[in-house]
Amino acid sequence: SLSLDSAAPLLCAGITVYSPMCYFGMTEKGKHFAVVGLGGLGHMAVKFAKAFGLEVTVISTSSKKEKEAKEILGADHFLLSTDKDAMNVRLHANIEFESKKKRKQEEIDQEEKDKRNMDRHRREQRT
Repeated sequence: SLSLDSAAPLLCAGITVYSPMCYFGMTEKGKHFAVVGLGGLGHMAVKFAKAFGLEVTVISTSSKKEKEAKEILGADHFLLSTDKDAMNVRLHANIEFESKKKRKQEEIDQEEKDKRNMDRHRREQRT
C-alpha cells in the first residue's frame, strides 16, 4: 500500500545503512552499535540494529533527540556529543568491555590449543 514515491527514499536509506552493517559484521546479536546523528540514515540504522538484536547507542548534538531515540526507535543508550564527561565515560566503558572480551577470547583460544595438543599427544602415544 506504500506508493513508489514514498518507498524509494526508504529503500535508498535502507541499503545505504544495511550494506555496511553486513560488511562489518554488525548483524550478530549482542554486539554494540553506535549511531552518530539521528537523521534519515540514523533512524534506519537504529531500526536495523535493534532488529538484529544489537545494543544501540545514539550520539547526537541535540538533547531533543533522546526521547525519540529511546522511546520511539528503541535505542538502549543516548549520548549528547557535547557532554565530554559522558562521552569519556562511555568510551572508557567500551575500552574496558573490549579488553575483557579479548582476554576471554584468548583464554578460549588457549584452551582449544591445549586440547588439540593433548589430542595429538594421545594419538602419537598410540602409534
